[in-house]
Amino acid sequence: MSAAKATSTSSSVTLKWHDPKKGTYNGVMIRRAKGASAPASAKSGTLIAKVSAPRVTFTDTSVAASTKYSYALFAYKGSSDAKAVKVSITTAAAAPNLVPYQILDGSTYGFSVPAGVADDGANVWVTNAAGNSVTEINQSTGASEAVLVDPSYGFNEPVAIANDGTDLWVANGMGNTITEINESTGALVQVLSSSVYEFDTPIAIASDGTHLWVANAKGNSVTEINESTGALVAVLSDASFVFNTPEAIDADSTNVWVANLTSGTVTEINESTGALVAVLSDANYQFYGPSTIATDGTDVWVGNAGGNSVTEINESTGALVQVLSGASYGFNNPIAAVAFEGSIYILNYRGNSVTVLNGTTGDLVLVLSDTAYGFSAPIAVAARGATVWVANSTGNAMTMLTVITVVS
Repeated sequence: MSAAKATSTSSSVTLKWHDPKKGTYNGVMIRRAKGASAPASAKSGTLIAKVSAPRVTFTDTSVAASTKYSYALFAYKGSSDAKAVKVSITTAAAAPNLVPYQILDGSTYGFSVPAGVADDGANVWVTNAAGNSVTEINQSTGASEAVLVDPSYGFNEPVAIANDGTDLWVANGMGNTITEINESTGALVQVLSSSVYEFDTPIAIASDGTHLWVANAKGNSVTEINESTGALVAVLSDASFVFNTPEAIDADSTNVWVANLTSGTVTEINESTGALVAVLSDANYQFYGPSTIATDGTDVWVGNAGGNSVTEINESTGALVQVLSGASYGFNNPIAAVAFEGSIYILNYRGNSVTVLNGTTGDLVLVLSDTAYGFSAPIAVAARGATVWVANSTGNAMTMLTVITVVS
């Protein structure tokens, strides 16, 4: 036999070889090994097939995507030829899985630079930064329920939203106010605007079930508010917290976690007392422009917009678990995240994609990047029931994704 050629897909390798002179052999034995070195003998490697002459092609379907394989093809007539024809190839990468989805757009939704998303179990609420409004969507059907635009709400570049089980809280980035809305009726409860709150470009907001926590990007502070009354609890601004453009905030059952964009640090705060627990800044965390943070009950996931990576931290100890990076993850300015149903959903603002991770291992599940999803500068995400809701800031649309169940 002379030269052989190989071509591949993500799930197969097709081999073709030259047919020697008729009658000189009975067939070809194909053996395979992973990596760049083909089997050295007719007894090494893995036997893939014995192909009878005069056949000169075979497709191996027992391969994995993005993997290098080397083949040795031994012509045989009674016994195999000691001189094998060898060929190596790396299989193609797997195509992104297309999960069920629906795109919501149109004038009835009133989307205008959607910037924040919250889900209360019955409805989804979307803040429109350029429209100074909030859109209410039926969670089950995706239908538009209402667009809240009345000036009494005090919306002024609403950029973030959180719910506490009873009410919704909207952070108005330009207005330096917080608007409280009744979840059941959509009615205005109150607008928090007193100088005592020290709101200064409130950009992120989180609820722990008792208190509301507001990150002030320009004020380098966090405002703590009583959810039942809307009264100020405290303004955390001491230098020991090391707030430096606090960009994202989330709460677990014990602590509040704040991502500081400019300093490349994460601040951990005790929920009950507001006391500083720790400032995570060691180089091992590889924080670089941390701009999103999400907790899942076990770990904290930090998206590094500048580093195109995700840092996983143990919630109980603050210890580093791992840093995820590399082209396969598709991270491209990861700017928002949510933990849900065993998965971590990471929004890639510049990549117009969503990366799904296994919440137990951190392993890559898939990257959703097909243009059919309608991702356009995805900037905010929420999840409830069977749906993940993605806000597309430049597309003025919402993408509804079916929840991906991860089996650990």
